Amino acid sequence: MAFIRSSTPAKLAYTLHILLLIIFLLYFGQAVLIPLAFSLFIAVLILPACNFFERQGFPRLFACLFCVILGLLAFVMLAYYLSSQIISFKSDLPAIARNLTNWLYDLQKYFVKRLHLDPANVQNFVDTTTNEIIANTSVFVSTTFLTLGRVIFFVIIIPVYTFLILLYRRLITEFIITSFQTEHHDVVKGIIQKTRCVVKGYIVGLFIETVIVAVLMCVGFLILGVKYAILLGIVSALLKLIPYLGIVTACLFTMLITLSTNSPATVTGALIVLLVVHLIDGNFLFPAIVGSKVKMNALATIVGVVIGNALWGIAGMFLAIPLIATL
Repeated sequence: MAFIRSSTPAKLAYTLHILLLIIFLLYFGQAVLIPLAFSLFIAVLILPACNFFERQGFPRLFACLFCVILGLLAFVMLAYYLSSQIISFKSDLPAIARNLTNWLYDLQKYFVKRLHLDPANVQNFVDTTTNEIIANTSVFVSTTFLTLGRVIFFVIIIPVYTFLILLYRRLITEFIITSFQTEHHDVVKGIIQKTRCVVKGYIVGLFIETVIVAVLMCVGFLILGVKYAILLGIVSALLKLIPYLGIVTACLFTMLITLSTNSPATVTGALIVLLVVHLIDGNFLFPAIVGSKVKMNALATIVGVVIGNALWGIAGMFLAIPLIATL
């Protein structure tokens, strides 16, 4: 008993050191690990297509290359459509800015009247906030260009990683298996197979669920006559991939756009559409389509998303749930 008590602090210190080392590697190695993580999930997703083409007699090199090119074309088509919508949205930015300024002015008058505030103080607060925003515009623009550069880098490197993972998948699997002792090889093979099935089922289910949610939101926004209905529906569906925090961001983004381009009644209707689709998704679509692929409670999910954001930013928020599910 004395030996166990004396070794417990050492085991705890060893575990904490390992955790700190993992966090250190995740944070400082994100330039390599983020595209590699995306590539692994994409490779698992298109692996059945590669196996199908190989069974038809295609060499592995051409089968992997063909599947990666098909996936890249699908991504380019989606990016082209979204970019065309964003260009149209950009042309209306001056009008949106004017409408938003008028709305803020009306809101300012409402608060001055209802709360009996000093108009000079309120105006001073608004001017100060506006000046701070303008002063930080250059920082925002530089950050945006830096983020755009990283996205372009990921778009180039992820297909390369995915192709190489698919091409050398058996070699990678053999390396993982032979890294353990011989008596554990069967167990490791079972774990690899189970992990592959869980990840594939989760990603495919999540893709189908996201498409359904996007269609429901786009139809709801179109019925209400919301401007940029397709763009808002797709963006809101993509933001929903971030658990809990995504729906809040989608509501704020939709309110900001619809307030400056539509009437208050349309804004209210858009929020109702978002909340109703979110309730349908959370209570029916997600359990039925994704099922029990991810067995995590709400606290673990939120903590995982927050940690993913702290380590890898927006990419970490998207990757947090599938990575935790894999573990």
